[in-house]
Amino acid sequence: MCCIYSAVSGEVFAIVDDYEGKTAKEIKQAVAARMGVSIFQQRFLMEDGLEIPDDEVFHSAVRVQLILLEFRKPELEEDEMMLAASMVDDSEALEELLQCPRNPNVRDADWWFQTIFALPLKIPFNCLGI
Repeated sequence: MCCIYSAVSGEVFAIVDDYEGKTAKEIKQAVAARMGVSIFQQRFLMEDGLEIPDDEVFHSAVRVQLILLEFRKPELEEDEMMLAASMVDDSEALEELLQCPRNPNVRDADWWFQTIFALPLKIPFNCLGI
C-alpha cells in the first residue's frame, strides 16, 4: 500500500494499492486523475522530508507526503518558450519549464488557446501544434 498524505495537515489524500514497480511520476498521474491536480503541482516527499524524484520506483509499502503547489503567474517569455518547445517536440525543455510549476495551458501572442497538457498524458507531440 502507498499512502499519500498532506505534508501540512496529515490528511490522507489517496491510497494506491497498485504501486509496486511504478515510478513516482506514474503515482502522481494516478493522484492527478483522482484529485484533479496537475502532476506539475505535486511534490512527493519521504517521511524525512527529502523530495522523491519522479523516476524513483516504489517496491515496498510507503507513506508519501504530498505538497500541492500553486502555478506560477504567467510570464510571456516563459510561455513562449513552452509553446516553442511543444512545437519542436522538445519534451525535456517542456517538462523542465512545467516543473516550476507552470500552468500547461497557455495562450499564444494571438490569444488562441494552446493546450500543452498532452505531455503528461503521453499524447504524441505533433498533436500539440494547434
